[in-house]
Amino acid sequence: KMQKSRQMIDELTQFEQYKTSQKRRAFQQQRAAELSYLQEAREKDRRYQQRDAERRQREKERFAQLVEANYAQTKQRQLDEQRRREEDERIMQEYYRMEEVKEMRRRKEMEGFQRSALF
Repeated sequence: KMQKSRQMIDELTQFEQYKTSQKRRAFQQQRAAELSYLQEAREKDRRYQQRDAERRQREKERFAQLVEANYAQTKQRQLDEQRRREEDERIMQEYYRMEEVKEMRRRKEMEGFQRSALF
């Protein structure tokens, strides 16, 4: 009878150990799944952050190119306007010179008429 009760105690102990080890295994599996999920989430977040940083960098570079192109266009436009003003000024100077020459010729002709009229 004593042996029978000892055997039952041993079986109960083994059963308790089996249940405990099952619980431990289930907990470890759940913890591993949670860690795996967290690691995957961190990796996704890292990739997202990296893509976002790359996108921002591309936008910065594109903006810098646009600013540079706009500056170059503005500079070119200013140079073109300056050349046009200089050309207009040159043309006006030439026109005034020609008008002065015409006026001088007209005066000489008038002086010539006046002299011939005196004689």
